[in-house]
Amino acid sequence: MLLQADKDYTKNQHHTGREDRYTSFIDIGNPKLEYKDTFLQLKKLRKSGRYLQKDFSLSLEEADRFLEIGNDLMEYTKKLL
Repeated sequence: MLLQADKDYTKNQHHTGREDRYTSFIDIGNPKLEYKDTFLQLKKLRKSGRYLQKDFSLSLEEADRFLEIGNDLMEYTKKLL
């Protein structure tokens, strides 16, 4: 999805634009909806995890699930390339 040429996006990249492109890509029936849901869950954790704006908590089960889905997404992406 981000490999597709889009000069407007390339000139002005930001988190919201990336989220919009990714969710649109999934919503039109591309990869698993689970990838989008995981992306949005990780986005919600970003401020507390990266900027320590509030307490950060992630259970081992959640971390394992994110890792499993991330690995699955990586295999999916390799097939596209």
